[in-house]
Amino acid sequence: KNMKIKGRNIRLVYASRICKHKNLAYVLKNLLAVSKKIKINIDIYGLIEDEKYWEKCKNIIDKFSKNISAKYCGLLGPDNNQEILQENHFLVLMTKGENFGHIIYESLAAGRPVIISEKTPWSEIEHLNIGYLSSFEDNNLLDIFEGLINIDDESYRTMCYDAKKYAKDFFESNDFFRKYNQMLEN
Repeated sequence: KNMKIKGRNIRLVYASRICKHKNLAYVLKNLLAVSKKIKINIDIYGLIEDEKYWEKCKNIIDKFSKNISAKYCGLLGPDNNQEILQENHFLVLMTKGENFGHIIYESLAAGRPVIISEKTPWSEIEHLNIGYLSSFEDNNLLDIFEGLINIDDESYRTMCYDAKKYAKDFFESNDFFRKYNQMLEN
């Protein structure tokens, strides 16, 4: 799928368990602060593991201005995850720590760039121009969100193509399982 980004509603997808460790509330708080000129939609997929935490997330969503919309969509199944990832511009996951992050790999494999925390083993994504790395110390997630509006369609298409190529190369490399296990050990 060839998605355009320039001058459109930016479509984000969150796909992970809903609990403190996966940090959805942090994403939502940053969306709450996005400039009113920018329209962002976030679809939220995942098992509600912590009901109290989900209530906190819903309270943040209730404060969104008209330019930001959020929808809880249930669980992401293996039969439709590629399609759902491709309906969005970016996967966003600000986890507090990840050994591998299968959904990150799946998003790249679907040709969708990612916006992730530096607490994953995917630190090279920014250097490779297939996503954005956010640091809790720098608190730069809002800047990343607001910068998405400036990406032109050709640059975005390149990001998508490069993301898919990176995932394919990662998988096809003879040392895929060594790399995978190395990520798990770190």
